Amino acid sequence: MLVGVRKKHWLLATLSVTGLLLVLVFTTKSPGHSPTRALLDPSEERKAAQTDGVAAAEDLPAAAESAVHTKPPLHLSEQERDALAKQGVLMVEDSDRDPMEDQTQKQQQQKQHRYLQHEHSQLRKSVPANEAQEQEIDKLKLEQQQELHRENNHLQEHHMREQQILQDHILADEMKAQQAEEQRMMEEAARLNPPPAQSRTSSVSVVSRTYKVNRGMTAASNGGSSRGVVLPRMTYEGLWKMGENILRHTIKKEFLNSIPDTDFTPGEVVPPLQVRRVIILSTWRSGSSFLGDLLKSYPGTYFSFEPLHHLLKNLHLQEGPLVDVVLNLLRSIMTCDLSQQEEYVSYMRNNSFLMDHNTRVWNSCSRNRALCFDKEYLSAVCKYMPVNVMKTVRMGLVPVISLLQDPSLDLQVIHLVRDPRGSLHSRMQLTWCHSQACSDPGTVCGDLMTDLKLSEWVKERFPDKYLLVRYEDLGLQPEETARRIFKFLHLTYHKNVASFVRDHTSINRKTKKKPGTYSTYRDSKSTTFAWRGALNYTTLEEIQNACREPLSYLKLRIFDTEEDFMNATIPVLVE
Repeated sequence: MLVGVRKKHWLLATLSVTGLLLVLVFTTKSPGHSPTRALLDPSEERKAAQTDGVAAAEDLPAAAESAVHTKPPLHLSEQERDALAKQGVLMVEDSDRDPMEDQTQKQQQQKQHRYLQHEHSQLRKSVPANEAQEQEIDKLKLEQQQELHRENNHLQEHHMREQQILQDHILADEMKAQQAEEQRMMEEAARLNPPPAQSRTSSVSVVSRTYKVNRGMTAASNGGSSRGVVLPRMTYEGLWKMGENILRHTIKKEFLNSIPDTDFTPGEVVPPLQVRRVIILSTWRSGSSFLGDLLKSYPGTYFSFEPLHHLLKNLHLQEGPLVDVVLNLLRSIMTCDLSQQEEYVSYMRNNSFLMDHNTRVWNSCSRNRALCFDKEYLSAVCKYMPVNVMKTVRMGLVPVISLLQDPSLDLQVIHLVRDPRGSLHSRMQLTWCHSQACSDPGTVCGDLMTDLKLSEWVKERFPDKYLLVRYEDLGLQPEETARRIFKFLHLTYHKNVASFVRDHTSINRKTKKKPGTYSTYRDSKSTTFAWRGALNYTTLEEIQNACREPLSYLKLRIFDTEEDFMNATIPVLVE
């Protein structure tokens, strides 16, 4: 250790001597310095350096810099550096420090750098981790909500099943009580006035087949198992009475908040003189189905859909031997007496679409459809209905005149006519409309003109019983035209009628019905003149040439040029 200290002092002495020699050399050569300054001893030199510190400090760095380049760098403590500085030696900062210290510092810097990188990476990882955690929480919340929703649905379904079972039990009890009372009444009625054997046998034979079907449907609705409510086996008379009660209840409900337009008690037999009887007279594809459904929307309406279907098919009756048969059938329907109309009822049994338009009666047969094809049942329930409407496209105005002349019927006729260009275009879409009465423009417009000429006489003779309605008015102004029709019939414009007009004359989100060939749901304003954009002018000319007279009578424009026909700004209606 002593040797090391001595070595360090020797080095300091050597550097001091070297520094003094350099100062002497520079002072002897520098102007403004006395040559005697070089002969001073070291102590005096230090004093001189202190006196001229500024000049010495400016000259020493160059010498120290040359010494640094000529000798290896030294590792001196702070005290040693201060001592040399007091002696006038300016040391250059050495860049070659202790390797151990550099390595330690470098390791610390690397460690700190790694720590900062780790913190940064943890910070970046924490963001996705938090997002994933939030997503997991949201997922759990959604699953809990779904589970709660499923439980609520399950509870609601369970409650509905309990309510249905309770209602079935109540219905079964009521049916048992009704059956007992009906059995007693039927026995009393049979004793006083036994029914015709042939008619009852026919009815029972139909019912026996249909009852098996309905019984199977009831079992299927109970899931095919023995659990649930088992309805008691009912006699035909019991089914009859049940259907009659369903119909009566329907009529009572429809008139619940309404005042009837005639003198009768809803749910009871309507006196014949208080019944409104209406015939809708028209031709194919002229809007008669829509008008029929419009009148049917009035409460308590008995509706006969195309009752001449089995007699006339694709014919349009004006005169001939079938007129008497047709008039006899129409009288039977309007007076609710179908006892002699076996052929008509049998035909409906095989073509049930003719019957299901009679909505209220059809619904009353929900327990057994055979009731709706029993002429006695139809005659009985018809008498509870205050309005009796039928619509046909197979008969002209000539045969109806004799019905208008019958005072016991008090019949009213609504004659619906349409632009033959529109009706013929619509018939072109039908696969069955090939008869001359249905598809030939000359025949169609000839029959139309016959009715229009006769209508003048009918309006003059029966002003309160005949109304001519143009289809185009019903399409463009459905509510105004509907109100005019019900005013003519002396019937209130009921809220059910208003709802029907609103829902069936415009396609909306509520009904979500799409128009079809036989649908009464359609945008009436856009379909009224749809033929104008579909017919070519050659076909149009052919129809117009055969139909100029009825077109002029109905105040419908005749397009003499193709330019006028294609010009949508020119209206079809003249007035």
